[in-house]
Amino acid sequence: MLQKPLPLIFVLPPLDARQSPAGPRLPVRKLFALEERVAVSFFPKAPVSRYRLDATSKKALPAGRAAAYDRALRSRLEQSARHPGVRAGVQCALSGLPLEATAGIGAGGKVVLHNGGDEYGEARDGKKPVTCPPQILRDLRDLAAAGLADWPGDVVLNQGSAGNAFITGRQGADALPWVRLEFSRRLWMKTDGTLLAKRVREFPGRLVSLLTLWCRLQAW
Repeated sequence: MLQKPLPLIFVLPPLDARQSPAGPRLPVRKLFALEERVAVSFFPKAPVSRYRLDATSKKALPAGRAAAYDRALRSRLEQSARHPGVRAGVQCALSGLPLEATAGIGAGGKVVLHNGGDEYGEARDGKKPVTCPPQILRDLRDLAAAGLADWPGDVVLNQGSAGNAFITGRQGADALPWVRLEFSRRLWMKTDGTLLAKRVREFPGRLVSLLTLWCRLQAW
């Protein structure tokens, strides 16, 4: 009997997940293979950019690539938010942060959950509303901490990368709760870049499990 898909929009991280051009590459498709387990799953790709002629060099240069990507992403998210039965959105990202959170610096953690709020998931003073109710975010944090308890590192809220433009763009964009899950690449790599094969194999199942429990806890 087929399982009912989770009522989630699931946005994959970049497929080429290297910290540098010569760095090791993670098997993103394998790690985040949830296409058949969620209502909507996609990796947004920008359309081919238009080209302009540089008057000095007379060469054709790409123009508006970032803007085209943003438009494609917004359009796809707007369509996805109207999908019947969808109750929340999850965007996954990868970082080069250490597995352990650094006290006083606000960086680090094997998993960092973002909703645009503070370290408790609450709205920051004078800032825009959070993209996910604090308790719902904390529920997911607790499930992630339990589901990955035997792997080293911390699970924290609204720390890590300052490049949180995705969540900023979701503030007030639709009525869905949105969470950004930022995973440290070091979860699956040794210091020399060698993949931890056992963790790579186990992770998709663990991710599905914690998202399933999260949806059940919210009665979605």
